[in-house]
Amino acid sequence: MRVIILEDEKLAAKRLIRMLSELRSDITVLAELSSIQEAESFFSQHVTEKTDVLFFDIQLGDGQSFELFDRFKINGILIFTTAYDQYALKAFKVQAMDYLLKPVKVDELDRLLQRIEQFISAESKVSTDPMLERSDNKNLRFLIKIGKSLKIISQEDIAYFYSDHKLTLIITWSGKKYPIDQSLNKIEEMAPAELFFRLNRKLLVHIKAIEEMLVYPKSRIKVLLKPSMEEEAIVSTEKAGLFKKWLEGEGEN
Repeated sequence: MRVIILEDEKLAAKRLIRMLSELRSDITVLAELSSIQEAESFFSQHVTEKTDVLFFDIQLGDGQSFELFDRFKINGILIFTTAYDQYALKAFKVQAMDYLLKPVKVDELDRLLQRIEQFISAESKVSTDPMLERSDNKNLRFLIKIGKSLKIISQEDIAYFYSDHKLTLIITWSGKKYPIDQSLNKIEEMAPAELFFRLNRKLLVHIKAIEEMLVYPKSRIKVLLKPSMEEEAIVSTEKAGLFKKWLEGEGEN
């Protein structure tokens, strides 16, 4: 994994590099930058197409790292590290995967690296499998308010969406539930059709969330999901044909 670090506190930068190297032996630090000026000089001379992850502090001595996105095309998975939580909305707008508060904790960084590895693996599969080709404008992100905090939920975190009594929930792979304002109909329009299927009026599921399928009377299909849910997930007779075609990679739902 190839990373770039933008951090003006030397001790914080060294600590992050040490934690990364201890958690993953295959990590290579391509550049360690300490200011907006230094970052501008670097990005004006280097492309970041071969960069996997960028760890950016937000508030630096000579400005905010958000300024860089107005001047450069910066590729790679973006992670912000900061001591201030009021920048979460801005981080969301520049499509950051996550937002780590300082001091960064080892267990949080480890979980984040696992998510990054899953994302890179999924992206690699998409790029090599023509049946999974996706549109760049269909990469779901949601900004969730939890008490006084804000959290970014990215597409790679989502197992399925569940709607009931006008409440729509994101269900993550770990089983956590987050309410969102969007309707299931709206999310279905936004979601990549090759990855998500509307099983019924209550469920929109990721293909990897399907653990098992059982034949039901009248050509219906019962779907067992992971993480599991108490309510049965049934694909109707009318949708069963489309569902089977979707599983085989034919067409959109």
